Amino acid sequence: MKKNLQANLCKKYPSLFQQHIDSNKRGALPFGIDTDDGWYKLIDTLCIVIKKVETGDLPTQIIQIKQKFGGLRFYVGKANAEVFGAIRMAEEMSYNICEHCGSTDNVKRRKKGFIYTLCDKCVEGSAK
Repeated sequence: MKKNLQANLCKKYPSLFQQHIDSNKRGALPFGIDTDDGWYKLIDTLCIVIKKVETGDLPTQIIQIKQKFGGLRFYVGKANAEVFGAIRMAEEMSYNICEHCGSTDNVKRRKKGFIYTLCDKCVEGSAK
């Protein structure tokens, strides 16, 4: 994900990304958010939901966000059941969102060396 989009998420949700902010890229999220830009809105929405359902006695801290086997992987430390449920829902939703452009039209998991979740337009664009 582009650095400016990552910085925006860290700014909007400093408590969720606190380990990343404090670590200077050596601890949590050492590779940043390791997805393409198309999932930015999904990750942003997930962060909104997490902030609404987390409890003060169990604050959520993000450990890693990446793409694996064409799906979003979102890892946190300790969290309540509602947070883990929201994460599972977002991870399932990622299989229907183009990880490159964010489209939900004609999205499929595709193998191009690795497995990606892409729409037809992004597959055609990458073939050129």
